[in-house]
Amino acid sequence: MCIDDKNLGGEGYTIIHNPKTGKIALMAMTTKLEGLKKALDKIPSEIRRNVKTITKDMAVNYDW
Repeated sequence: MCIDDKNLGGEGYTIIHNPKTGKIALMAMTTKLEGLKKALDKIPSEIRRNVKTITKDMAVNYDW
């Protein structure tokens, strides 16, 4: 899974996608940890546990 932030129309979004399929797994209208945690908690833990690798850019806000 890859995680990145985008500015779309002046709003900050966080996008998590599968680079092999090109499919978006999550698109949240936030770049803040609290908002992302709420969005990720809606995905069943069985699915979240299947993620083996996460890539990110050098932005320090993803060090969590």
